[in-house]
This record gives sequence, structure tokens and C-alpha cells, in this order.
Amino acid sequence: MARNSTAVRLSRLLVIGITLITLATAGPFGRESGATTKSDATSREASASGIEYKPILEGFYDAVFNLPNLTEARNFIVPEYVDHNPVSPKSASGIEGLKHTSNVFRAAFPDLNVELEDLIVGEDRVAARIRMRGAHRGEFLGFQPTGKQIDIAAIEIYAFAGEKISERWGHLDGIALLEQLGVIPARNGPDDDITESGDEPSREGQQSEVIEASNLTDLNDWEKLKAAFMREVGRVRIVALVSPN
Repeated sequence: MARNSTAVRLSRLLVIGITLITLATAGPFGRESGATTKSDATSREASASGIEYKPILEGFYDAVFNLPNLTEARNFIVPEYVDHNPVSPKSASGIEGLKHTSNVFRAAFPDLNVELEDLIVGEDRVAARIRMRGAHRGEFLGFQPTGKQIDIAAIEIYAFAGEKISERWGHLDGIALLEQLGVIPARNGPDDDITESGDEPSREGQQSEVIEASNLTDLNDWEKLKAAFMREVGRVRIVALVSPN
């Protein structure tokens, strides 16, 4: 009798064990062998709808900056495309705005290369981390060519309508860009401008720390105002817009 009881217990344990293994490897509670997990790279590049954003953005960067091929570029955006951080007002919308953006960068950096380094995908938006490299061979935002190499990181956010870009928000490392172009002095560390005593070093002989609007011909001339500020940004501590009158 005891032997039969032991056999019944063993058979029950065997059934329970088989059931647990089955649930762990298949069905709604488990994962079949070889299934993709959220940590896999592809899950960062495609939305729940299955759109593969990485090749779209790589093709977009090639068409607009790397090759470029502006006829091909129109295939990556909707006609109502809007750039919320344009390089100039002319770059704000549509294929013509995209062409202007491309022309500005390619004229200044003829060998420009934009590389997609990372991509995070949402439902209808993606965040891209990119790197821009090239030699400064032409005028760029008022700065004459220096021949210097740039290597700049940027973060871009794109809204999509289906498989086409509808909106863009972008921010590049502007301080690094100005340092690499030699517009402002490069900083080797956070304490470069502090002496051992804790006092600021003498700025005697340096250019004035105040930009006066009287130096500009027109307070409404945004391009001149921006250029004046960017020339001074590494040395300026106070920017005062003083009426020329």
C-alpha cells in the first residue's frame, strides 16, 4: 500500500514538472527559443508597427548631407515637412528648406559626413544621436573658412507620418563647434579661468566684455547681432544691448 502511495506522489510531481517546463518555454507566459527581447538592437530601430527607422534615417542623411542627392531627399519627407530648429529661416520647411540646409553645410564642409550612432524609437517619433565630421572649407554662419576639422555630436528628434519624416527638432554641440573652428578658446577643464587663489585672472588687454548695440548698424539685423554674440561668446560675461542713442 505504501509502495502504491509513493508511486502516486512521484507521478503527480512528474506531471507538475512537465507542466511548469511547458509554460516556461511557450504560450502567453513564456518565450519561444530564439525570440527577440527588448534588449536586442532591432527593437531600438523599429516601431511597434514594424517600420524600420534606421535605414530611413541613414538614407536621409546620405541624401541631404553625405552624397548629397537632393532629388532623392524628397523621398524621405512629407511635402509639409517642418524643421523646428532650422539653420536659417529659409531652412524651416519643405523640400526647399531641406535643400537650403544641405547647401549651407555642404558649402562650408564639402566633405561633410553625418553618421548615425544611436537610435531610440517611440511610437511615431525617434531620437537619433549623430556625429558630424568635415573640414571647414567655406563660409559658415558668417565665419570665414579655417581649414580646421570638426567632429561634433548632435541629438535629433524626428516625427514620422508613416515612413516619411514630418518634423525635426535638433541640437548640436555649438560650444564644441566654436572651439574647433577657433572662434572661442578651447577649455581644457572647468577651472581654466580660476587662479589658485580662487580669484579670476586679470583680463587686462582683452576685448571688452560688453557688446554694445551701438556697434551694430541695425538692432533689428538678427544675423549681425548673432554674429557679434558668437564672436564674443567665449569671453563675454555680460551682454548689454545698449541703445545707440
